[in-house]
Amino acid sequence: MDRCLVLQRDGDWSAADLRSPSFGKPGVSIADSRLGTKSQAPHSALYAAEEGALDAVAATHALIAGAQAYGAKILTQTRVLGFVTQSATVTGVETTIGIVDADIVVLAAGTGITKLTDMLGVSLPIEASPAIFIRYKSQPNLVHTLISSPEMEVRQSSNDALLAAEDYLDDAMENQPAAIALRTAKTIRNELHGVISIDPERACIGLRPMPADGIPIITPSSKSCAPS
Repeated sequence: MDRCLVLQRDGDWSAADLRSPSFGKPGVSIADSRLGTKSQAPHSALYAAEEGALDAVAATHALIAGAQAYGAKILTQTRVLGFVTQSATVTGVETTIGIVDADIVVLAAGTGITKLTDMLGVSLPIEASPAIFIRYKSQPNLVHTLISSPEMEVRQSSNDALLAAEDYLDDAMENQPAAIALRTAKTIRNELHGVISIDPERACIGLRPMPADGIPIITPSSKSCAPS
């Protein structure tokens, strides 16, 4: 997991930032992070070694491999048609290949989870929050942490791809993913020292499942269905 470096131009930190044990500690220097040499240096920076980002795809494959190592059977391309219940308890999942019995059913279907909970009559306050995800081809060892600043949010994967995230603005042509990827590449060049090449490989809109009230939902429901 990448460690996190948060930058501020004006030093306007939140109360939570100021309470962080990492606030005010050196941790990482601006020179080491390649920042501030081609633009105005940040007024302040917060280095949080305990925070960062996880490669969701790699983590998912690792979890699947670990489950299989313990005897789990993975069913792909298998549509859920409904649930089997007994005395208000979910005892299985009805699929296109038949019923799969289970002691516990865990739902972790991203923005599609409400289609499943609706089958159980369970209301789940999940909203689809759009964002622009960008992958660039770049040189190795350009970014050593997750860098979050008013100008950009960027990290580098284990295969040296540069990964950036931007806010979704609207459906206008100038705000399509490809156009935003080009603008973000220019920003990264301006903000980071030593960028030799940065070429967009992929830019797309991703829908993030966000709890409507901002509170994580990881709990069993009254029907023994555990939304996650």
